[in-house]
Amino acid sequence: MNSLRASLAALAIAVVGLAGGAASAKPALPLIPKPPIVKLCKPHFETHTQYLGIKKIGFKYYRVYRITVVYVNLLCKKRVVRVHYKYVPLPWFFRQAPKAGA
Repeated sequence: MNSLRASLAALAIAVVGLAGGAASAKPALPLIPKPPIVKLCKPHFETHTQYLGIKKIGFKYYRVYRITVVYVNLLCKKRVVRVHYKYVPLPWFFRQAPKAGA
C-alpha cells in the first residue's frame, strides 16, 4: 500500500510540474501577429556647419565654412540636399594666414 501511495504521489507531482511548465511556456506561433515597430519623424531640414580653415583670395583672407543641408523624411531617413561654402572676411589688420601644419 505504501508503494502505491508513493507512486501516486510521484505521479501527481509530475503532472503538476508538467501542467505548470506548459502554462508558462510561450506558444510556438503567436495567435495575433505583432505589427512591426516603425519609428516616425517629423519631416524637417537639418543644417551642419564645418570650419575648413583660412583661404587667401586676391589680397584678402577669408574663413571658410562648409554648410551642409540634410532633409529628414517621415521614416527618419537622411538625404543631403545641398552643400555650399561660406566665406567670412577676416579683419583688415590680419597680415598672414597661419601655417597649415601649425
